[in-house]
Amino acid sequence: MPLVHIDLLEGRPPDYHAAILEAVRAALVESANVVHERIVQRIHEVGPEALDVPPAKTERAIVIEVTMMDGRSPELKAAFFADVRQRLAEDPGIAPEDVYVTIGDKPHGD
Repeated sequence: MPLVHIDLLEGRPPDYHAAILEAVRAALVESANVVHERIVQRIHEVGPEALDVPPAKTERAIVIEVTMMDGRSPELKAAFFADVRQRLAEDPGIAPEDVYVTIGDKPHGD
């Protein structure tokens, strides 16, 4: 079961959150071969003092951490990274360079 933790700056409306959740879910399903019903996501809004990103990034910068079972190839992960950035650029309009994505693989049985 993939667990997704998303950090972003506070103050965004519910439809902004919904667009992020949908983009990440769709990219996991379509690019990482994850079963839709097994994805758990959460958004954590933080103040500007709690999100330290390089100065060149905008106030829309987000960090997406995905934890899932190992076994996916580097190519599949790269496809997911590209897909989620493209989807977030389309809606809610987050520039690809403002999206930080990481995948933490867990061994089966954990």
